[in-house]
Amino acid sequence: HRLAWQAARDLDDRPRIARASIELSVVSQQAGQHGAAMILAEDAAVICRLLADDRGQAEALDQVGLVNQRAARSREALAYFDEAETLFCGVADQHGRANALSHSGIARWHLGHYQDAMDQLESALALYREVGDRRGEAKTLNNLGKMQLHCGLHRDALDSFERSLEIFGDIGGAQNLAILYHNIGAVCHYKGSYEKGLAAYQRALELYREIGDLPDEADVLDRKSVV
Repeated sequence: HRLAWQAARDLDDRPRIARASIELSVVSQQAGQHGAAMILAEDAAVICRLLADDRGQAEALDQVGLVNQRAARSREALAYFDEAETLFCGVADQHGRANALSHSGIARWHLGHYQDAMDQLESALALYREVGDRRGEAKTLNNLGKMQLHCGLHRDALDSFERSLEIFGDIGGAQNLAILYHNIGAVCHYKGSYEKGLAAYQRALELYREIGDLPDEADVLDRKSVV
């Protein structure tokens, strides 16, 4: 990614610079280099604005929002997510809209706007289904379930977790499956469905051991001890 970014800069190819900057921003965030990620995404947003590339600008703004969110600046992040969603809507990019809505839902949650947050995730879910992004749908269902659990909506939370589990069971991913069994165990505990909860915790424990996730394994063991 860095080589592609440098090559685009050497050629002064602004569309390629913008695209490479967005991609390198994502990689930088994954590496924990948030300062570099912010600069790259902001630069890409400026270039795309000058080029009248609304889709590219939306993608860049979404990344700026994510960097802010990771730095616990949820209010600033929300402004970027909402602007990105508006731009995605203008170019009829439903997948981009789904991503921005999902991100803005999480930002709203951190700001304490719980119902608005869940509404945003419901809107994102509908768009993920429309475009056939099952992974995006499953991840959003899991996030929605955690919000519903926090709000005491135990039946809704269990439904969201189980729907997410079904999708990840089809597309794979031991880490995601472990997290979902972990979450199902928690909601069953709150509902008083102790036998089902213990079974879910046991499956989560097996998967965490399989992938070598010691912190979450310890958490499950602790939760099993109080069920």
